Amino acid sequence: MSNFIKKVLVLCVACAASIACKQNGDSTTNYADISVGDEMIAELTAPPFVPKPVGDRPAKKLIVNMEIKEIEGEMADGVKYVYWTFGGSVPGSFIRTRVGDEVEFTLKNHPDNKLPHNIDLHAVTGPGGGAASS
Repeated sequence: MSNFIKKVLVLCVACAASIACKQNGDSTTNYADISVGDEMIAELTAPPFVPKPVGDRPAKKLIVNMEIKEIEGEMADGVKYVYWTFGGSVPGSFIRTRVGDEVEFTLKNHPDNKLPHNIDLHAVTGPGGGAASS
């Protein structure tokens, strides 16, 4: 393939990616002004399953309770491993929220665990970027 065609293809892909990733800067929604409604126990699912879409429901306070439990399992034939399960699965449970939801997350270490564990949540906002809350 000639260098010219390669350059044109790279340019086309770059343009398509920049258009696809363009964010609408005209949004006037102030997400801090979304009022949070009733409490609801969050639906948690083990991978590969995901909770059903939230649809157009109003913002709610989602209650998430998750336990970390060390479980011995077989990684490969004859190879045992102690897994740190989150909500009973590795990787941990899937939690689906919508913009404006407030999430109350309670993480509990099972009393039989040999080590205490914590969790790293991504895309969390709160005191200290969420770090102080987790």
